[in-house]
Formats: sequence, C-alpha cells, structure tokens
Amino acid sequence: EGVSIGWEFHENEDLVQKALERELRQQDGIWTSDDKPPEAATGSQETELEDTSFRKRLLQLELSMFHEEDDRSDEDAEAEIMQFLKETTSSEQAVAVFETEEARDEAVAHAAEKGGISFQGEMLTLEKAHCEPDTVYWQNFGDTSLFLQVFRLIQGFGCILLALLLWTLVFYVPYAWSVYSFNYANGQEPGPVYSITFTMVVVIGNGIMYEVCARVSDFIQYKYEDSRQATYMILYTVACTFNVLLDFVMTYITAYKIIKGLEFRTYFGIPFEHVSKFTDRFESYAMQRLLADNAFSYLFPSTCLVPFILEPIITIYVPLKMGQIIVRCHPEIQGHEADTWMLGPAMEMGRYADIILNLVLAIVILFFPGGFTHTLFFGMAFSHIYIYLFDQYRVLRSIPACTFSNMDVDWWSQVMLIPCCGMILMCCIFKANRQGYGYYMEGNSIILLSVAGFFVHCAVHFLMLIYVVPLFGKKPKENPELDNRTFGETNQALAASWFSKNPIHCLRSQKIYQHSPPCVYLFMGKEHVLQVNENIGCYFVDDEGETPREGTGDWDEVTSAAKEVASRVSMRMSMSWNTDTKKEEKP
Repeated sequence: EGVSIGWEFHENEDLVQKALERELRQQDGIWTSDDKPPEAATGSQETELEDTSFRKRLLQLELSMFHEEDDRSDEDAEAEIMQFLKETTSSEQAVAVFETEEARDEAVAHAAEKGGISFQGEMLTLEKAHCEPDTVYWQNFGDTSLFLQVFRLIQGFGCILLALLLWTLVFYVPYAWSVYSFNYANGQEPGPVYSITFTMVVVIGNGIMYEVCARVSDFIQYKYEDSRQATYMILYTVACTFNVLLDFVMTYITAYKIIKGLEFRTYFGIPFEHVSKFTDRFESYAMQRLLADNAFSYLFPSTCLVPFILEPIITIYVPLKMGQIIVRCHPEIQGHEADTWMLGPAMEMGRYADIILNLVLAIVILFFPGGFTHTLFFGMAFSHIYIYLFDQYRVLRSIPACTFSNMDVDWWSQVMLIPCCGMILMCCIFKANRQGYGYYMEGNSIILLSVAGFFVHCAVHFLMLIYVVPLFGKKPKENPELDNRTFGETNQALAASWFSKNPIHCLRSQKIYQHSPPCVYLFMGKEHVLQVNENIGCYFVDDEGETPREGTGDWDEVTSAAKEVASRVSMRMSMSWNTDTKKEEKP
C-alpha cells in the first residue's frame, strides 16, 4: 500500500502544526490572514470599543492569551513550509503498510531469513508494528536514541527532586512547624483547621507531582503513547511515594520531640527520652497513636477522596466553562482552534498510580493498632466506588478519544504492585516478633529481618511475573475473517491510518507530490475533510461530517439504566418474599 516515513522535525513542530492548521482552515472554509475577518469580528464589537481605548487594550490582551494570530501572508507561510519540506531529513525508521497481515508476516519472515533487505547500500530490518497509528508521536522520530532517553530520564528525576524540595519548603515545613509549636499542655490537640490544612498540603503535593511527572514523560520524547504512559505511571507512583516517606520521617521526628517535651513515659514507666532503640520507640503507645493518626489522615480523605472530588471541577467543569466564555466572546477563534478550547481532558493512565498509592498507604496502617484498620478500609471502599463512577462518566462523557494499543501500562502496574505485597510480608514479620511464632528478636535486628523479607519477596515475585504468569496466559485465537481483511477495508472503517496521522507525509503529499486529492492530516473530530485516493492508500470518507444524536440521548440512557436496576431489585425482593411466605405456610 505504501510507506510512511518518520521525519526529523521535533525542533520545527510548531511550524508543521501551523501549516496543518492553515490547510484545515482552508478545507473548512474559514478565513485566513489574507482574507477579511468575519463581520462578527469587525461589526458592533469594534464600534463599541472605539470610544474606550482601555477596553481595546483589554481585548488585545485577551486575544494575545487565547488566540495566536498568524501575521504572515499566505505566500510567506507557503514559502517557509516549502523550504522546510525540501530541507528536512528522514529518520532511520519508517512504516511499510502491506495489503494484508499475511503479506506482512511473509515479508518479516523473509527479511529475518536473509538477514535484512538491501536498499541503496544499506540493510533494512523489518519487525511487526506493536502500536496503532494514532498512538505514534511522529515528531519524536529524530535524534531519540536510547542513550538520550535515559539521559533525559535522569534529568527528569532531578526535576522531580526539585519539585519535592519546593513542596517541602513552601507547603510542608510551615505546616510541620505549626504542629510542632502547638501547645499540647493539658491534653490539648490541634483542631479541625490543622486537619484541613494537612489535607490541602497533601493534595497540593500530589498535584505538583502529577504535573511534573507528566512534563518529564513528554521531555523524554518517546515515539509511542503507551511507552510515555507507562513511564508517567511509574514516575508518579515513585514521586508520591517519596512524598509519603518524607511525611512519615518528618512526623516521626516531630512526634518524638513532642512526646519528649511532654515527658511521656512508656508502659514500664521509663521516660521516653531514655528509650534508645528505634523499635522500642516505634512500638510505644504514644508514637503508634501519632503515626497512625497521620497515616489515616494522609490516606482518608487527603489522598483517596478529596483529590477525586476536586478533579471533575478543576479538570472538566471549569475548563469547559472558560472555553465557552472565550469562544463566545472572541469570534476570531473558529474551527479547530475553537474545538480545542471546548475539548475535555485527554485520557491518561495516572489512575493506576492513584490506586497503587492508596494501596501503599492502606498497607502502612497495618503497622499500627488495629482500631484504625476497619474505619480506613470502609473509607477506601466508599472512595473507590466514587472513583469508579467518576471514571465511568469521564470516559463516556468527557474524554474526546483515546487509544492504547498494548499492555505495557498494565504490565508495569503489576510490577509496581510487587513492593505492596512485599510491605505486607514485612509487616507480618515485624508484628509477629515476640508473639509466639517461633522467633524472639531484640532491638533493631527485627528491622533487618523485615527488610530482608521485603527484598526476597520482591525478587521472587518479579521472577514469577516474568516466567510463571505467562504460562497461564490465553493464546490468541485465529480469526480468518480479520486475518484476511485488507488495509483498504480497515481504513474505510477507521479514519486514523499510518498515512493520515503522519504530519510530514500529509504535507509532502499536498505540496511536494501534489496528489489529487492529497493525503489530508486527520485532526480529532475532523474526519469529514479526509478524501479518498486509493493510489496513495487513502480509503476513508465521511460525507455527513457529523454523527447526530436523536432526542435526549444522555438522559434516556440514565433513566433506562435506572429502570432496569429498579426492575431487577424489585424482582429479587419479590422472589425473596414469596420464598419466605411459602416457608411460613408449611406446617
């Protein structure tokens, strides 16, 4: 069918994006910089603003923030993009599209037997694509070797540590100092204001790590979306775990100073300041209570409830309303630019990290008295039911589109769960000491044994995940109907292809090769601009350009589901009542 080449244009990504958007505006019939703007932009609004230069300046300030005006003429922009297309170089990777999967497999097997395919004095190697066209970052096909990605990852860890330091100094230290300097005389304890403040400190810390880890994942310049999402999930989990460790260390130090200052004693009447061993301090009643309170507050509601209550407001509702206001007040913003202001947030795999972090904190509570456990787990159950319902709504009603083509994120989430299981074993070893389970260890030696158990479990668990778990996996079943399906038949149903999602390929088709019709770049929601040209591998067409929803679709779906649930509950209750009645009627 053809070849879609990866080009080196990461440094000129903005230029390429503007060129594609100009082409899209022309295809949608929207004015460009050489045309006159719509009447709405020059009519009563400018007449009203003529008298007040201050309001004009405000309007210009808003436009500079929300709308990027292209002052160049069509000729200048065309000349610039043509020069770039002629000078840019290709990368070492390309996607060869075959008519069927069988033809692809034969080509891969043939290349493997021959040791590659000779092409212009070079040997080309072939391998099956492990991704979908709309999960490829074409702008990262330049100088993105493994060495550079590792180097950028190390730099990213430095940024994460700086963000952690910022959160510690700006948010956490002032809170810790206020708790430390509180007057604990006569049994007084910090009030609700301190609890609310701690919750917000935790939420802000998690939010900072969320944003920094996302930026670091982009900075590494992965070629595929799934690799970027897996890295983001790992970084976010590790970064938030650092937050938790820092909090517990600071809480332990603060609690020790408070207990020592109040002249607490142990169960045996020994002053707390005379207790030298860490394990004895840790297992004292006062320390267990303070650390358990902190662990409980950190998880519920600071981590597993409050952030998810704020998330739909901050990430969905507020951006949507702001986008509506911006688009309504500025008629210069049209077409695809207006669509981007109205789009919901993109789908990402950070929820894996959120749940793993909740598990880590839930396991930590097992090191403390059992009175906190059932309350915390009931709170977690309620929170995760809410998270599930919110994600259900978010995916079905807010996310514009998402494609994840492999199981990388899921596999790495299983790896991130290994330390969670190791923590459970470490807790069992620590708590079973001197409790009649066959070992009695004094001092800090129990800590060494617990840590050793943790690492042994992690090693065994990881090896089983690699070698044992795949033995129980289901083998893919053959599907002759799909195996014999051609690329053209697939592209007729799916707009995203290896050609329509490659920006440089589309621009070269339009401006260098001048295909008629050319290969058009696919923007999200703009499938109607694609045109059929089977000679260059373009088969998709959408004459309607829209998918109308008849009636009140959302409300009808909700009411239908509610009626179905009510009907099932009523049926179950009726069956149960009839059974009980029959039992009572028997002599």
